[in-house]
Amino acid sequence: MIQLPVEALEAPWRVGSSEPSMGMDCWGVVEYVFRLAGLAPPVLPSQVGSPDRQHSAGAKANPGWRKIGDGERPEELDVVISIPNRNDVHAGVVIDGRALMVATSIKGEGVCIRRFGRIKRVSGVYRRVVE
Repeated sequence: MIQLPVEALEAPWRVGSSEPSMGMDCWGVVEYVFRLAGLAPPVLPSQVGSPDRQHSAGAKANPGWRKIGDGERPEELDVVISIPNRNDVHAGVVIDGRALMVATSIKGEGVCIRRFGRIKRVSGVYRRVVE
């Protein structure tokens, strides 16, 4: 399991940042955890149109990633995409098979660990293809 510094879990929510000292948004958390693991994070597609179109753009931008199937369990460093409502797309990164690190704009939460089952409307879990 990835060792997460305490300051990362105390970071406030801040749009556009991937630095715990400044705060992080959901994609910033993904970038931060991948940096800790010594890996390049996936590319975030620009938000155009519906979440379905965004996922399609993401697949083209990230040919080294695949959406895991229904029978597969999430693993460390899988990226979870959820669509809590039709105007929002959120991301988190699995830090073990049962929990993921997310950033939320809900007052007082910021960066936190959530059990996978608490994430609403998961639209896809994506895994790096290792050759």
